[in-house]
Amino acid sequence: MNKETEWWQEAYFTVEAAMIMTIVLPVLTVILIAGFCLHDSAMLQSDACAAAAAASNLRTYKNRDADLNAYTSEMGQQGFIWMEESSISAQAGEKSSSAAGEGRFPLPGLIRRFFYDRMQRVSASWSRTMYHPAAMIRVMRGAKYLLDDLKE
Repeated sequence: MNKETEWWQEAYFTVEAAMIMTIVLPVLTVILIAGFCLHDSAMLQSDACAAAAAASNLRTYKNRDADLNAYTSEMGQQGFIWMEESSISAQAGEKSSSAAGEGRFPLPGLIRRFFYDRMQRVSASWSRTMYHPAAMIRVMRGAKYLLDDLKE
């Protein structure tokens, strides 16, 4: 190969790399941001589940509302990668407890910010029904006694 052909091939690879990188880098960025959003949505769902479990555990306490508010205020502030604002609220009743979480993601990109709000809202909820185990324990014990009588 002569020097003129070598120079032409090097220039060809430079142009090709520039064209490929303009496609590859935005795609990688979108995948990375989508992963952050998915992680934070899962964390929000996990926090809502934990808050509902705490509400069901605190349902017999006298200061349950104050304890639950203190617990949920700490919960919505940690573990998120991309989410800027988040809040968790929980309610405890006699037969069920529920929790809801809400968060907001900043949206990168000029077009989405121009046409939509600057933040994407995400919400998650969880509810839990309280069962009193006494009736089920009686049924299980009755079945055990029946099986013991059948064996004899």
